[in-house]
Amino acid sequence: MISAMFLDRDGVINVNIRAGYVTSPAILTILPGASEAIKRLNDASIPVIIISNQQGVGKGLMSRADLDSVDSALRARITECSGGVIDRSYYCTHLSSENCDCRKPLGGQLRRAAKEFEIDLTNAVFVGDAKTDILAGKDASVGHMALVLSGANGSYAPGVWPEDPDSVHRDLAAAVEWLLTDAA
Repeated sequence: MISAMFLDRDGVINVNIRAGYVTSPAILTILPGASEAIKRLNDASIPVIIISNQQGVGKGLMSRADLDSVDSALRARITECSGGVIDRSYYCTHLSSENCDCRKPLGGQLRRAAKEFEIDLTNAVFVGDAKTDILAGKDASVGHMALVLSGANGSYAPGVWPEDPDSVHRDLAAAVEWLLTDAA
C-alpha cells in the first residue's frame, strides 16, 4: 500500500521552463495526463503532496505571493480538468547557497510532510524529474523513487548519478499507471 505520493512540480505536473521559473499563472502549462494521474491517486486514497525547490523567490525574480498565485492556479486547473486534488504543497524558496535542509537534494521537506501527515516514508513514492529529486528521496528514506523523463531529463542511463531511481517512466501518467497496476 502506498502511504503517499510526493511529486516534484516543474517537469512532473507542469511544463519545466528551461533556465527560468514559472513566475505567474499566465505561463503555467499542465503536462498532458498529469491532472488525470493525480485524480487516479485521489481515487486510490493516496495523499498527493508537492515537494519543490523554487529559488526564484530567493533570487527576487518572483515574490512569495507570486508563488502562491501559481500554486493556486495549478490546483484549480488540476481540479477543473479532472477533479483531482493536491493535498498540500511544500516549497523551498531559499537560494542553493543557503544550504538549508528543506532544499532538495536534502530531504527536509519530505520529512516535514511525513511528520505533518503522519506518513510512513518507507511506503511512500516520490516522482521527480531530476537528480536532486532522487537524492532528496534517498536522503529521507522514501520507499520508491520514480524518475519521469517529461522535465529536466529527457533520458536516463543507470549509474550516472550518485543514486539511481527505482523506476523510470515517460511521464507522471505512466508512473502512476505502473505504480497502481503493474507494481501493485
